[in-house]
Amino acid sequence: MRLMDSAFLDHLQRLVFAILPGETKHREEHWRQVVEDFLNWRKSLGTELSEITERLELLRRLEAAFPASDLRTNSRIVDLILANAAQEGDVIADHQGGQLRIIHRQISDRFGILYLVEDEHGRRLQREFFD
Repeated sequence: MRLMDSAFLDHLQRLVFAILPGETKHREEHWRQVVEDFLNWRKSLGTELSEITERLELLRRLEAAFPASDLRTNSRIVDLILANAAQEGDVIADHQGGQLRIIHRQISDRFGILYLVEDEHGRRLQREFFD
């Protein structure tokens, strides 16, 4: 079982703390508890999850712990969480054999990856993925 690396967690913590108002000590205690609960949950599964699934779940827990933060809409946090997912400008296959270009991506309120894509005819549509 692979767990999140400390460099990722440190980077995420810096980004989250830059957004959150309030006393640093309280934030740090809250952060530690959320991460500890997440890691215990992750260990209890005993199965492999994708890195993106793990990151989205951690973000969901952090946003629940810090509800005023709206972390999933912060572009720097989105870029960090989705670092290994398809990026804006990437071309992905359509289920009908065509190609779709990613115009925009975000994390949905259900903590899936919501892509705005454009087909070869210029039509735009949204697709939400849960890894």
